Amino acid sequence: MLASDAEAVPGLSSISSLLLVYVLGLAALATLAPFDFVRTPHPDFDLDVGASDVALNLGLLLPSGFLFRVARRGRGERHCLDVFVLGACVSLVLEGLQFFLPGRCPSPVDVLCNGLGAWGGAYLHSLLGPWIDRQLHRQLLLELPLTNVAYLSIPLLWLGAFAHPQHAQHVLALPIGAALAVVGAALYRHRAAPAGVPMTRAALGAAAAFAAGVLPGMPQHPLLGAAEVALVYAGTYALCWLGVRRPIADRRFEVATARRVLPLLLLYVALLGGYPWRSFQLLHPVTLGPVIVVHQGVLRTQVLALLESVAAFSLIGYVAAQLHARSRGGSLEVVARVTALGLPAAATFQWLCGAHADAHASVPGALLLGLAAAIGAGLHRAQLALSAQRRSSACVPDSGVYARALR
Repeated sequence: MLASDAEAVPGLSSISSLLLVYVLGLAALATLAPFDFVRTPHPDFDLDVGASDVALNLGLLLPSGFLFRVARRGRGERHCLDVFVLGACVSLVLEGLQFFLPGRCPSPVDVLCNGLGAWGGAYLHSLLGPWIDRQLHRQLLLELPLTNVAYLSIPLLWLGAFAHPQHAQHVLALPIGAALAVVGAALYRHRAAPAGVPMTRAALGAAAAFAAGVLPGMPQHPLLGAAEVALVYAGTYALCWLGVRRPIADRRFEVATARRVLPLLLLYVALLGGYPWRSFQLLHPVTLGPVIVVHQGVLRTQVLALLESVAAFSLIGYVAAQLHARSRGGSLEVVARVTALGLPAAATFQWLCGAHADAHASVPGALLLGLAAAIGAGLHRAQLALSAQRRSSACVPDSGVYARALR
C-alpha cells in the first residue's frame, strides 16, 4: 500500500478520528480528575522541572499528534508546526483548569512539553506513516478485528502493572491471558491451520502479546511473569491442538470467539472492582470511583486505576460489538445494544468498588464506564467498516492474511 492509498480508504480517517477523541478524553481524565473544582484564593504556577514530569508530559499528547495526522490522511503543515500549536492549545486549556483544582498548579513547562509531544507524534507519522502502511499493516493483522483484542489488552495490562501491588498484577493478568489464548487459537484454527502453519507460531503470537503487556511488572517478579507467559503459550497451543482435531463447522467463528472472551473480561472487571487490593488511600471522597489523586507532584495509583477501568470497559464494548458484527442494524443500533450491556456491568462494578470502606459507588462513575463501553463498540464498528473497504479495494486480500503473516 502506497502512502497515497490512505486517501483512497476514508474509513481509516474515521477510526483515527474516533481514536483521537478517545485518547484526548483519557488525557483529560489523567489531568483533571477527580474534577472537584473549587475557586482557588491564591492561584500559582509550578515552575519546577523534573525529568519524570517532562517525560510524562511529552508522552501525554504524542499519540494524539500521530492520530491527528492519520485522521487528516497525512495532510497538514510540512514541519508539523500546526500540530504543535494545537497540542499547546489543548494543554493550555487543561492546565488552566488546574487553577480550580486543590493542590494542583498549572505549569508553563507542561504546556511546552505537551505541545512538543503532539509535534513529535505528528512528525513520527510523517516519517513512519508510509512505511507502516506498506510493511506493518499486513504483519500486524490489523484487518482482522479479533486481533485488535490483543492490541487493546496490552495497554490494559500496562496500566494494571503500575496501578496495583505486585501480587494483584499477576492475578488480574490471568483472565486477560486466557482471553488472548482463546483468540489466538480461534484465529489459528480458522485462518492458519488450513494453510498448514505450525501451531507453535500461533502460540508464540499470543504469548508475545501477553509478554508485551506484563513487561512493566517483570523486573519485580521475573520468574512469575515468565511462568505466566509460558502458561499462555501452553494454553494457546493446547486450544489449537484441540481445535484442529474437530471439524470446522462454524463460519461465524468471530462471534463464537467473542462469546468465549466476553465472560473472561467480565471476570477481570469483577476482580478489579471487588478484590481487597482496591483499598487505596484516597485523600478525600470522590465522585468517579477509582480516580486520579495528585499530591505534591506525585502521581498516585488512582490515576492508573481510573484509566485501567476505562480501558477495561472499552475492551468489553469492543468484544461485545463483535457479537453483533453481522447484524443488519446500523452502527448506532449496535452501539446502543452494547451500551445497554455496559451500563449494568458498570453499575455492578461501581457497587463492588463501593463495598470498600474508603470508596463509594457513584452514578457519574457508572455513566463514565458505560460511555467507555460505547466508545469501544464504536471503535469495533469503525474497524469493521475499514476492513470491508480495504477488502473491496483489494488493498489487503482477505483470504490467507493470517496464514501468510505467521510464515
